Amino acid sequence: MQTDNANLKGTTEIKQAFLASAISDISSYIQLSDTKVSIIMAAMVALVAAVVSCYEPILSALGQDQAM
Repeated sequence: MQTDNANLKGTTEIKQAFLASAISDISSYIQLSDTKVSIIMAAMVALVAAVVSCYEPILSALGQDQAM
């Protein structure tokens, strides 16, 4: 009976260690994914801002070329 309790305690400790490791891995993956999404969103905003800021000069340059 004593060995059964020791085995059960050891099995419980192994399960707890495995679950703690799995939770840590999932947490790291979520943080990495969140960082990737943030970087992609920032890049998209920068591209949109660049297009908006260059919109008028591009149109005026195209308009001048057509007049020649």
